[in-house]
Amino acid sequence: MNRPEKGQGFVPVDKYPQIKTLCDRVLDNFERLEKIERYMPYISWPEIFLYKKGWTAAPLRYMWRDYNPLFSFLNDDLIQTAGFSKLAGGTEVIPHKGYAGDVFRINLGIVVPEGDVDAIGIRAEQDKTQWKRGEFLMFSDLDEHEAWNRTEEDRLILILDVPKDKLIELDPIDKRSDWRESDPNSDEYKAGDILSAHRR
Repeated sequence: MNRPEKGQGFVPVDKYPQIKTLCDRVLDNFERLEKIERYMPYISWPEIFLYKKGWTAAPLRYMWRDYNPLFSFLNDDLIQTAGFSKLAGGTEVIPHKGYAGDVFRINLGIVVPEGDVDAIGIRAEQDKTQWKRGEFLMFSDLDEHEAWNRTEEDRLILILDVPKDKLIELDPIDKRSDWRESDPNSDEYKAGDILSAHRR
């Protein structure tokens, strides 16, 4: 097993079959996310020293505990933390390394203002890019990263944190993404179940 390393910038979600399966399921519920999000209560992001104002979150799942039964499709042992993240226009999050532990942080774009990467974007290590509606970004939360929204509109994403020690890297020679559909008695399937156990 190859342990995912830090310092690599953005990572394709299909590099890990468990994450690819999870992301596909979340996308199947994209319209549901949009409809329910508008009724969610938001709180200030805890590390206020990173942004001063304008960054809020609506927690859905924290340390494997669910907060909202309407999002049952997020009831997955792979997900440590999940929630909406809103970055108000004119907000910048300074460079930092995360506080969620050794996890991959997955972003799903929901509402993304128009503008180039200097107006609205995110950096992880040496990579700089933008969110796109209905698309995923993933990076190590232990990598240095920052985000900015210099537009006049809010940016809205879904955040999912997945501990790295739950993952099996997809062999580049074997691009199968249907490992969960394999024989339940096979070593491949059992390995997936073992890695779905809580790390705590």
